Amino acid sequence: MKADYFAFLLLVILGISFTSIAQVSEKGAPTNASDSKLASVQVAWTGYKRVNIVIDGSSYTFKAGQVRVLQLRPNIPLEVFIERPGRRLAVKEFLLIDPNGGDLLISIQDDNIVFTYKTSAENEQIIREIAPNMVAIEGGTFWMGFTWEQEDEYKYNEKPVHEVALSGFYIGKYEVTQAQWRAVMGNNPSYFGNCDNCPVESVSWSDVKKFLRKLNELTGKNYRLPTEAEWEYAARGGNKSKGYKYSGSNALGTVGWYLDNSGEKTHPVGQKAPNELGIYDMTGNVFEWCQDWYGDYRSRTQTNPSGPSSGSFHIYRGGSSGSTAKDMRISGRLGRLSGGPGYMGFRLAL
Repeated sequence: MKADYFAFLLLVILGISFTSIAQVSEKGAPTNASDSKLASVQVAWTGYKRVNIVIDGSSYTFKAGQVRVLQLRPNIPLEVFIERPGRRLAVKEFLLIDPNGGDLLISIQDDNIVFTYKTSAENEQIIREIAPNMVAIEGGTFWMGFTWEQEDEYKYNEKPVHEVALSGFYIGKYEVTQAQWRAVMGNNPSYFGNCDNCPVESVSWSDVKKFLRKLNELTGKNYRLPTEAEWEYAARGGNKSKGYKYSGSNALGTVGWYLDNSGEKTHPVGQKAPNELGIYDMTGNVFEWCQDWYGDYRSRTQTNPSGPSSGSFHIYRGGSSGSTAKDMRISGRLGRLSGGPGYMGFRLAL
């Protein structure tokens, strides 16, 4: 009941203060006294593209589309004010905080201010759910590069076709989501934010390496990026491959979000059909970083290749919500510096 009371009190105060300019709605209110997290509260904000949020005396400026995540200290209530340029609104509230701490997410999307509170226990559960969603890939041999089903749309860097032998490995059934990134890193860098089940994006290769180090510290596992060869083998369907042009089908729209059907934004993972191995979104949604440095193919047979030992660019694969159909083909490959703007995401391997 205590949690219900605090959530209700926050809604009442916000509702009174925003009577003339906003509407307040409650999402996912706590259902019992043991659930001590603050319910998610959304304030519909009209007429302004910029707002300041003052927390414990520190002012944070938000613009439309920006996202901040603030670490909460255990048992310490936060004093929150909402400001618009020129004056502070009469909003003051002490948020109910889980004794174990958690994350307070504050974002502005399409003129909405969104408060979301995640407890440490919730974050730990999100991290625990990563392992069951790793798909076991049996080792095998395949032809890598511009094979016949890719038709006449190849680029120079997709040749020569060469034989690759791989040992077994695990790869993520889904692209890493915004919720997973936030649970590990305490922030959400995504341009298309405020969508827990959408893939995290706008992350650099270096950002991903930091995520992996922290995730492995939390889990005791050895998560990593897939090599380029592992990525392509999994996208082709491994030893269950049916020789599709895209990952899971020759009908692009059934398996991938791309320029013609995405609205040029990301979508929750797993909404399209999976490929032969039960893996989703290897075609489209976000580009996926690989472990390798970018390099030209060689014609010789290779076993468990990991790419050049050094380079200037890192490989990324798979196409994105902003890509044309040509760039969604399984054999398509691109390289860039480690910077992260754009539809840059990833999936895990083990």
